[in-house]
Amino acid sequence: MEQTYTVVLKNDSKKPVVLYERSGVPLGMLAPGEEQTIETPVAEVIYARWTLVRFLEGGEVQLTENPDWPKPTGRWVLEVVNRDGLDLEERFISGKRVLLPRNIPRLVEVEVADPLAQYVRMEIRRVQERRQSPIFPDYNTFVDVLKDEYIDRPESEIQELAIELEKLATSIEEVEHVEHV
Repeated sequence: MEQTYTVVLKNDSKKPVVLYERSGVPLGMLAPGEEQTIETPVAEVIYARWTLVRFLEGGEVQLTENPDWPKPTGRWVLEVVNRDGLDLEERFISGKRVLLPRNIPRLVEVEVADPLAQYVRMEIRRVQERRQSPIFPDYNTFVDVLKDEYIDRPESEIQELAIELEKLATSIEEVEHVEHV
């Protein structure tokens, strides 16, 4: 029998919530107080990882993970979450287009040689940056900017990554040496 993923989507906020397809097209809208159950055989669907997605006040989301959902099997997985961006943000990670509805974490497998492999998590956050005032040149002002913030892997994983990168570099050098002989 084919594996399916059943997700209960509840809007416990006072604002409508847009739901998205994995292509970025709106799947539909949940009115305040509305509940929908969706089912899919496709594990890559944005909501398939969860059995319950509750949209709360202030944009918060409560998630219950589905234990049957197949997590990425690669060694280097990056968790990506859109905390403060638009309702739907897009990033290209390891050559893959990743769509990020606000506060719905996504797991993305990255290659060992990808610079993002050194991070365990990326969050899209709104932060304040100091900039020269456009009105008063001798003064600074603070402006809100959207920024991708990265959280490093634990030191033990960074060391493991360094060893893997060294092995990769050695194997590439061996191939280049054989090709030139």
